[in-house]
Amino acid sequence: MMGLKNSLVYRMIDIKKRLRQSFKLWCIGLMGFASGLPFLLILSTLHIWLKESGFSNATIGLLVMATLPYSFKFALAPMFNAMRPPLFYKSLGHHKGWILWAQVGIIIGLVLLAYFTQYQHIIVTSLIAFGIALCSAVQDIYIEAYRIQLVDQKDMSLAASLSGTGYRVAMWVSGAGALYLASITTWQMTYILMAGCMIAGSATTLFCPHLQKDDMPPQSSKALGLRAHIKNYMDSFRTLMHWRTVLVIIIGFKLIDTFLNVMAAPFMMDVGFSKMDIATVGKTFGIGAMILGGLCSGLLLRRYALFNMFIMCTVLQCISGILCCMQVKLGADLSFLYLSMGFEHFASGAAATVFITFLSLLSRDHNTAVVYAMLTSIASLLRIMFSHLAGITVDCVGWQDFFVVITVMCVGFIVILYTVQTRQKMFSSLPS
Repeated sequence: MMGLKNSLVYRMIDIKKRLRQSFKLWCIGLMGFASGLPFLLILSTLHIWLKESGFSNATIGLLVMATLPYSFKFALAPMFNAMRPPLFYKSLGHHKGWILWAQVGIIIGLVLLAYFTQYQHIIVTSLIAFGIALCSAVQDIYIEAYRIQLVDQKDMSLAASLSGTGYRVAMWVSGAGALYLASITTWQMTYILMAGCMIAGSATTLFCPHLQKDDMPPQSSKALGLRAHIKNYMDSFRTLMHWRTVLVIIIGFKLIDTFLNVMAAPFMMDVGFSKMDIATVGKTFGIGAMILGGLCSGLLLRRYALFNMFIMCTVLQCISGILCCMQVKLGADLSFLYLSMGFEHFASGAAATVFITFLSLLSRDHNTAVVYAMLTSIASLLRIMFSHLAGITVDCVGWQDFFVVITVMCVGFIVILYTVQTRQKMFSSLPS
């Protein structure tokens, strides 16, 4: 009888633990949604609204500068990490406090954008968009740090995939969803509804679990000043295990990922597909395949080693390059496009989850917010550089040879991964 009672107690404890962990993962998915929502609302969606309002292409092109804060997370992280969030610090802690302040700023910014853009105040619109981008960048920094610190290491990959899923769903809502809303209501109402979606994100921040560990420096460290904080965080980055090798892996990954993704739309247009085909296959079916790839990768990472998953995802990207090469020969074959682009997006989603998990494990035992922001900023800047290189490569060699180049890159990256693992045992040394 006592044994049965103990068994029931242990089972209840286990169920309670699983429910708590599931709640954490759901919170991470919802936070990923809040993280992804503002991005297109100050980029392509806003650009379409401005174009309809009669602004020139030159003016719209300059507005892209408003998104600069996204590329400077590495500088924003130490600045905000050196300060306590006003009002919310005692009740929410450092991470959640800054997340909530950032979300409040985004909500106010979206409402102001809805008001001022309709009166064609382009300078004010630009400043508001810049403010939203700044708040959004801060939100991203602390949501990622919160995710890494909240879950157990065994759930790191699943948390990364759920965060990515929430982010991509939000981009669909703020992209295609916002365009649909604008066609049946008004742009002003659309942006106010988007602000309402951010309010749901703020509610998630209020009710999600508190962190046991915060990256907030001790109060006495404030006297060191910002320069000393930045130096300390640069030292944290240099203490990363095999940091030179980490940079090589980031460069190799972003090179393949950028070459495959950034040229997808121009590739489909040059092969001969219509805008409707591109919208259906690339923007709708493709996003679904990317979400599926991310979720599958997150589940597989719970069973297989990170190194094996890196190899598997690189092989998938290699096959994707071969399929796209076959698409060039077949021409505008819509049925094969579903296969080639679906596979490409699936591989991209799977690889993104593995990459995020890799960066998360690297950042976990250091100053999480700052080190993760530095690593993702490097990846973001590399993507900008490699995007131009991808376009030049296509113009020089043509589409068929371009995908052959990608296949060769994948083989080379696999060789690099095996070399790193054999000589330095880097992936084996990561927390698991």
